[in-house]
Amino acid sequence: MIYGAIGPRSMEMWNKIPEADFLNVLGIARMGFDGLRLLKMAEKVPDRRAEDALSFLVKNGMELRLGSNPAANLTREMVLFQMKVYFALLELKKEFGLDFAGVQDQLDWINHYPATDLTLGLLNNKLRPETDGSTFVCATEADDGAALTMQVLKLLSGGEPAGFNDLRYWDPARGLYWFVNSGALAPYFAEGSHESLRGSWSDANLHVFP
Repeated sequence: MIYGAIGPRSMEMWNKIPEADFLNVLGIARMGFDGLRLLKMAEKVPDRRAEDALSFLVKNGMELRLGSNPAANLTREMVLFQMKVYFALLELKKEFGLDFAGVQDQLDWINHYPATDLTLGLLNNKLRPETDGSTFVCATEADDGAALTMQVLKLLSGGEPAGFNDLRYWDPARGLYWFVNSGALAPYFAEGSHESLRGSWSDANLHVFP
């Protein structure tokens, strides 16, 4: 298989850079792409196509909690940009025959553009804009380990959406587990349905700086 990593490393964390053998042992080739390439591809996506994708989300029940201040709110423009990145990643997948991917947002991309959380979450879903009924595993922060884990889970489940979360804390007295992840979680996990996006939402993008 071929894994596409967009960005120089995972979350700019040097301890998260795996040796090449980490993927080679499983017969996986790692192809690296610069974030600038993804941006230029996204800029070529027609506005109308992005608009139609946004309409698809709303029509199928996703809640977009929009505001007008890009420094504190998720704006309509941010969603449209992420829809263009969504199509750019699908084009990258097609051009290079990628089987799964990961995208790094921190710490360079988010200084200039919206984070790709909504984009990645949709790609991991079966119901998505211009869908072919399949999922395309995309890990947040180009986390190679998470991407590999999600791809394995997808294959074991026969193509179902795969999630990868961080465990923030556990409260045994209340029976509460707090899972946190900056992105890539498919809308499917909101209600366990492939028929709608109800129960999922996209909120304020606090990773975007003015």
